[in-house]
Amino acid sequence: MKNILIYIAGVLTGIVLTILMAVLLTSSNSVNIPIEEQQGVTLFDEPGDSVDAKRFKVFQVIDTGMALAASEELALNIGDENLQPLFDTLLHSLFQGPVVLLINDEGKLYYDDQIVEVPQGRSARQVGVYQYSTESGYKTVPIIKIIK
Repeated sequence: MKNILIYIAGVLTGIVLTILMAVLLTSSNSVNIPIEEQQGVTLFDEPGDSVDAKRFKVFQVIDTGMALAASEELALNIGDENLQPLFDTLLHSLFQGPVVLLINDEGKLYYDDQIVEVPQGRSARQVGVYQYSTESGYKTVPIIKIIK
């Protein structure tokens, strides 16, 4: 009888320790890592060239404040703010331009299929490059930040 109690106590101790370790590991992984320390990120010392695209469509969120997005093709931008939404609904795939990594440090969260527009008076500038792995190998894309 004593051996059975020792066995049950060992099993319960193992379960409690497993749950405790899972909670500790989960809480340590949820800490946001600064963009400079993210794997595959190389930032420039100063912002680089301005990007021509004024709208981006998020297709994959990487982390808080970081998302891969497709740029809007400039040839499809009709230049009229009032007619652009109607034109966008007529054409389903406007966002076939280069893929970029959008970042922000303003606490804004990205989500899948979000359309991110560059506000008037601001510009999308390249601030680095991001390299990530795909099924067909590595891909390197520009890191874009919307700044004044």
